[in-house]
Amino acid sequence: MIRANVQTNQLDYVAAFSRPALALWGDGARILQGLYDSFEGLHQGLNDIKVEGDAAYPAQQAVTVAIRPNAYYRFRFERVEVQMVNFSPAQLASLPDILSRGDRWLRSSVQYLEFQSHVVSYSSHSKLEGATSSDILAGLTGPAFPILGERTGTGIIYRSKLPSRGWRTQLTLDHSLVVPDGLFVYFEILMSADQIEYGEALSFAQQLLDGAIANVGVQLDGDK
Repeated sequence: MIRANVQTNQLDYVAAFSRPALALWGDGARILQGLYDSFEGLHQGLNDIKVEGDAAYPAQQAVTVAIRPNAYYRFRFERVEVQMVNFSPAQLASLPDILSRGDRWLRSSVQYLEFQSHVVSYSSHSKLEGATSSDILAGLTGPAFPILGERTGTGIIYRSKLPSRGWRTQLTLDHSLVVPDGLFVYFEILMSADQIEYGEALSFAQQLLDGAIANVGVQLDGDK
């Protein structure tokens, strides 16, 4: 098994509402108080809360809570967003708690609130021990174009579905443009559901990614 030492990574979560949360429109104090209280202990006060967007356009408005050291939670009237950048295993383990805090606040603040979908996407650029991305990608099937020169391996996009969970997935493997001879990994899951158990869902998503990467002889280190 070739070890892939993660150099940079990013995780994005976007949950779309079935209907906009307009019950909170025009009630900035309620939104700020709710987010402040819900994420207390994860932020360092009002300096970590930012109001964004043009007040004339509800879809552009947002309130963002910085979650130390390298994440944020953003509320919009149509969705919520969470991002973690260059996270450690311990920081990743805090994600279910972040999502649960936001979920509890939203459902207590908007009685009719329902999620249409949850999308989790992970990307990383890794340095491979004793190998290059060409070594990995050369073993994957793909069309040949000799006229273009020496083949260095073909990146893949693999789409699939898990009907029992109502999930759709997409895995991308390619050459990294950030790490020389490194491997780029992108994994996205679309969950078409209102309520999900965040800890279980994220743990299962991690299993899927680890299993898929292991299938090409690679083990991701540094963010698990």
